[in-house]
Amino acid sequence: MKIDRKLFFSVAASSAAGFLFCLMLFSPSHRPQPPSPGVGFWMEGPVTNITVTGDRIQFQLSGRFWFVQYPEGRPPRHLIEVDGKRGISANVSQAELFFAMTADWRGGALREKGELLKILKTAAERGRVVKFELMRPKMDFGRDHSFTLTDAAVIRATDADLR
Repeated sequence: MKIDRKLFFSVAASSAAGFLFCLMLFSPSHRPQPPSPGVGFWMEGPVTNITVTGDRIQFQLSGRFWFVQYPEGRPPRHLIEVDGKRGISANVSQAELFFAMTADWRGGALREKGELLKILKTAAERGRVVKFELMRPKMDFGRDHSFTLTDAAVIRATDADLR
């Protein structure tokens, strides 16, 4: 079905909300875009042993850590996964812009400072899995095949109570 843009705009522009809807609908920034070239950093699993020092949160994660590289142009993407079933020590802070995400990651909400700690404590108490998106991670790969996340800012994390 082809939409006559002139007719559509004239009808929708009769109200301010309709006009804004038209701008959003035909804006290139609201069309699906492939990921930008770069690398994404993620981790996921249950958390335990949460401690806080200033704005730094330390915890143990039993799960996985992964890197995703998005090359220029179209997929394929490249994935490297670190098995953390033996435990990953993590030292993180909440990013200035932090989003709590629904369990399926289809929705989220911008949260205030201190919300990441609340999410982690609740997840630890209830044994829930938390998925994290990280920025600026610093990692240490040990000779004993250990892996430590020595520093990272968390920009998004699962909040199982978010609906």
